[in-house]
Formats: sequence, C-alpha cells, structure tokens
Amino acid sequence: MLRTMRAAAVTISLAVLLCALPASAAQVDPKGLVLQRSDVPANFRLDPAKSGVVPNSDVRDPSDPTFVSRAGRVTGYFVQYVELGAGSGLQSQVDMFRKPGGARMMLARVHQAWLKLAHGDPWGRVRIGNEGWFFGGQVDTAVYWRHGRAVGLVLGINLSKKRTLALARKQQRRIAAALG
Repeated sequence: MLRTMRAAAVTISLAVLLCALPASAAQVDPKGLVLQRSDVPANFRLDPAKSGVVPNSDVRDPSDPTFVSRAGRVTGYFVQYVELGAGSGLQSQVDMFRKPGGARMMLARVHQAWLKLAHGDPWGRVRIGNEGWFFGGQVDTAVYWRHGRAVGLVLGINLSKKRTLALARKQQRRIAAALG
C-alpha cells in the first residue's frame, strides 16, 4: 500500500512538473533574447524610438492573415543600434512561438522573403541554432535562424559578414540559455 502511494506521489509530481514547464517557458521575456548594449561595439547606440515589443498585429501578412495564429506566435522583440555619423547599424530581433513547429513555419517564411528580396545576393546556410541562413556579402549581412520555439535575426548594415555572424552567435547564446 505504501509503495503504491509513493509511486502515485512520484507520478503526480512528475506530471505537475511536466505541465508547469511549458507554462514557465511561455513566460520568457523576449527583450532579454536580443542583442544587449554590452554585446554590440562600444561606438553603437541604441535607437529607442525603433526598438521594442513586436506584437502579433505588427507581423500580420495581408496575403495570409491567419499565418500568425496558425504558427502560434506569442510575442517578439526588436532592437536597433546605430553608429552615429558612420552609416553603420545593426538590428536584432526574436520571435517566440508556442511550439518549435511555429518557429519552423516562420523561418521558412522569412527565408522565402529574403530569397525574393536578395535578387541574387550570395546566401547560404549557417551553423546557428537548429538551422539558419545568411544573406548578403562583404558589407551588409542578414543572419536568421531557429532555436527550438524561437526565431532570431541579426542584420548588420555596413558590417562585415564575419562581424554580423559573431553578433548572431552572441544572440543565439542568449536564446539557448533561456530556452535550453
């Protein structure tokens, strides 16, 4: 009897933990998953007017109004840094989804959009997160990837591919630390 009760208590405890994990995972603050001031070069300044939460209403696609809800997007965050007087800058974004399948859907959509936008710019896969891509050349580079239920983006303007990839890897470490 005692053994049965102990086994039931362990089973219930495990079930509670498994149910609690997704709820706590949904509470990740996306602001902490983008590049922070300490991550970027010292001469870059945050542009607060162009930085902040990206609600679902801001990512709706008129050609596919149900995409955001189908993908299960929860929230996102965007930050922009500029190098005053130099014409350089960088953008960092993260989009959070309920499940990894939604992040896969978004990554595929972003990839298709960049293919149309790039018009022949070099591109390729990058080893960041579960899967990732980069577009651009020696001066401007966009890196986007998926890690679990998050999609990350770093765009370097007048920054080398090498520097932009290094910044994307910093952001990926933030995402991996928060989501596991």
